[in-house]
Amino acid sequence: MSTTEKLWTLYRKAQKKASPSLILKYGLKLGRRLRKEEEHGDGIDVLGAVLLVVTNAHGEEHPDVATVMVSLGDLFEAKGDFSRAVSYFGKAFPIQVEKLGIDHSDTTKTSLKLAAIEMHQQEYFEKALIAFKRAYELKLQNVGKEHPATASALINIGLVHKQCEDFSRAVEALAQALAIRIKVLGEDHQETADIITHLADVYRLEGDYVKALEYYEWAVSIREKHASSSKTQSQLAGDCLFNMALIYRRLEKHTVSAKMFTRAAHHITQSQGDKSVDAKDCLDQAKRAHELAALSDSTDEAETAI
Repeated sequence: MSTTEKLWTLYRKAQKKASPSLILKYGLKLGRRLRKEEEHGDGIDVLGAVLLVVTNAHGEEHPDVATVMVSLGDLFEAKGDFSRAVSYFGKAFPIQVEKLGIDHSDTTKTSLKLAAIEMHQQEYFEKALIAFKRAYELKLQNVGKEHPATASALINIGLVHKQCEDFSRAVEALAQALAIRIKVLGEDHQETADIITHLADVYRLEGDYVKALEYYEWAVSIREKHASSSKTQSQLAGDCLFNMALIYRRLEKHTVSAKMFTRAAHHITQSQGDKSVDAKDCLDQAKRAHELAALSDSTDEAETAI
């Protein structure tokens, strides 16, 4: 039996025991082994499941949660998905600063990982922005302002600004692209929903949750019209609903969050099938949201009684 097979066996035994500490221990070892063997997809699935278990066991601000996030970031970096890597490193870093201290070795390592990727990204984004702006000018000259190709060029510009966290310019470019697509393709077209989702993502990252929820719901309403004939649209609707659930959870609106997680699970099951790990994750998150809602209600009742 190979080392990887042994780790799989130990990890599955930990899952059967439902032991968060053992799931963390062997899940991390298995995830790192899979990264070494370049089995990035399997590693991401394992660590994603571990993250859910550890979060449910200890809460979102626990050092073990940060440890799993860093390992997920390492996997995405190895896969070449630098934006997802930065996302996980960026979520782990403030937890480590608060719980371990700014001078802790783990905190320092995460900081260095972030710096290394961001330096690489910055050089790439600067070059990409120049190229996309040049492409946009050419599209204006060759096909005019109100053309799908011009909209595509604006989308690329907007997404680069988003990655650089220049949110106002991202919104400006994406809003122009959206106006073109609505005029050329119509409000209910799948490609129109793509831009609406991009705008929702920008508003979410910017912290404008009211706008983000408005645009995610708009995108979902379009995707649901196509979901019965397209597994892709079902998946994309589920992704939007999942992001809405996370926003509502951050706003401590747990009952609504549970509803969104459940709707997300429905769409993801339509896309991936009954055995979908992602759908199960959504249902687990919905259950947790219901528990938090009940806890919040009981706390409110106790305070009222006092």
